[in-house]
Amino acid sequence: MLGLALLVLGGGVWTAYDRGMLLADSGVDACEAMRGGSTTFRTDPAEAKTMTEAEYHRAREVFADSRHDDIRDHGTKVMDIAWRISQTEDDKAALLYVQPLTTQVLGLESACADQGVFLPIKAAEPVAAETAAAPEKCAQVFRNGQVIAKGFNGTCDGATGRVQVVPALGCTDGRTLYRVASSTGARGGWGFGGAKYQAVGEATSDPAYRAAVQRCLG
Repeated sequence: MLGLALLVLGGGVWTAYDRGMLLADSGVDACEAMRGGSTTFRTDPAEAKTMTEAEYHRAREVFADSRHDDIRDHGTKVMDIAWRISQTEDDKAALLYVQPLTTQVLGLESACADQGVFLPIKAAEPVAAETAAAPEKCAQVFRNGQVIAKGFNGTCDGATGRVQVVPALGCTDGRTLYRVASSTGARGGWGFGGAKYQAVGEATSDPAYRAAVQRCLG
């Protein structure tokens, strides 16, 4: 399976049932567990484990039971896409889920942030270069103050010569918001397609980026 599968969020999807606590809201607690590194129900790409159907249903239920609409919506969709990826044996077919997955993961990040829980999100794993035509260098696509092409397809050539999938959020107004990690070879930052790139380092630490996410989601 693709390295990006299950999941982009720092290490996986968890519930916090292992804490032995009665939780006020299961979705918020899932956010806390992801931030804290709880590993219950984790599907670990490094160990090439596959999500079981029981794990899928249990993890999805945690988000489905949240009283917060945005956590419930994005969380359940993340789990649904993750389950589909886990059942896909063809890596090229799994690539079709890259954009929907990153969109829902970023939405979940914002939903958790609304409840005061800020998640550390890992960059998507690079896709093998042979799966795509040689793209432009990430460092050339994302330069501070340079306009990000509206036609950018979400992939660029990373520092190691491997194709990088750039996390992107589809906005309600039709724009695309990109979040770029320094591991791509570009200076870390963020920007909307068709607008100037903001090289600020870690985007999730930038208040302007968090405000941009809110505008993007409407």
